[in-house]
Amino acid sequence: MASVAELLRVELLAQKLDPHQDMAALMLGQIAWETDHGRKCDNHNVGNVSANELAAVDYFRPLWFAEGQTDPRLAALHAAMLSHQAPRAFRAYPGFVEGVAGYVRAAKQLGVIAAARTGDAETLANVIRLQGYTPGAPASLGRTLEQLRNDYLGREYFASLPKDHGGAPPNPGQVYY
Repeated sequence: MASVAELLRVELLAQKLDPHQDMAALMLGQIAWETDHGRKCDNHNVGNVSANELAAVDYFRPLWFAEGQTDPRLAALHAAMLSHQAPRAFRAYPGFVEGVAGYVRAAKQLGVIAAARTGDAETLANVIRLQGYTPGAPASLGRTLEQLRNDYLGREYFASLPKDHGGAPPNPGQVYY
């Protein structure tokens, strides 16, 4: 996770997203949660970003894509996929640099960046669930993201970033989910 943390820090700065420590650590928490702490990170897709297979992008099929699943969990995901509740394809990237950049672009588009900027793990969890990033995310996701953030801050993965957002505070009337 330390290597991905550095790639994430660099990408957030490159995209001029004014990152702060809490924001970056929460986003790394989402990456860790999405990929089982990097153990299930296929094709350098650090955020498990889904793909539209009709678009001109590289993608791979999930395990549940094939008909006739015998594993109950994969059979349930296959059924969810057929009813458009689970992805049919995921983005494939040539390397982790591109995978982190793809995650940040998707995170920006789906409101994850704005939610992480608040520093509130529960706000981020709600956006992940309600904006379509991971609709089936469990109710415990906020607590998980909070624990992961605290772990990453304790490891000082983002010590070179400011502690707080340097720009104007978030609009209190803005809805993130």
